Amino acid sequence: MRTQQARPVGGATVVLTDSGGDVLDASLTGGDGWYRFGDVSGGAYTLAVTAQGYRPQATPVRMTTGQQLAQDVELAATGRLAGIVRSELSGQAVAEARVVLLDADGTVAGVTLTGTDGTYRFDDVDHGRYTVIASGYGPATATVDVPDGDGSLDFDLGYSAGGVAGDGTFDNSARGNNPVGHDGLRTGRADEE
Repeated sequence: MRTQQARPVGGATVVLTDSGGDVLDASLTGGDGWYRFGDVSGGAYTLAVTAQGYRPQATPVRMTTGQQLAQDVELAATGRLAGIVRSELSGQAVAEARVVLLDADGTVAGVTLTGTDGTYRFDDVDHGRYTVIASGYGPATATVDVPDGDGSLDFDLGYSAGGVAGDGTFDNSARGNNPVGHDGLRTGRADEE
């Protein structure tokens, strides 16, 4: 197993299934990304691979009896986006605020509610630009780019004289305030460092 940048992926689960979908064997990859299934007879198979932080991958494999086959599988990494929703007026965390993640086309990629401490989290997010909308009082919106690895986006929700105000701040080892957009709504953008 390797990443798109040809780095080995250790600890990935590799499952070998037959053409009927029955599991024949399973293995974990070593730190070098290698796995091995012994005594596999000829036929059509599927390798299903899962690893934390990567998109699952299924690869069809066909081999003849006695053939030794090295089947490499490339895994695409995913990101994670997490943050806290707070009241702009009091600074207190907002429990049960609704947080919506929209992809660049405006399609809903995820919806969650904040915990009692105002935190939210989206796992297995494809890399790219997203819009995050948090609502509990009135909505606050920020546009972010999710880079490789982890990042966070915090929101302050509240009301302002010009309408709804929200401050979305993305943190990927650097923290900064986001500019105020139209209609009193603050928006944010995060770029890969």
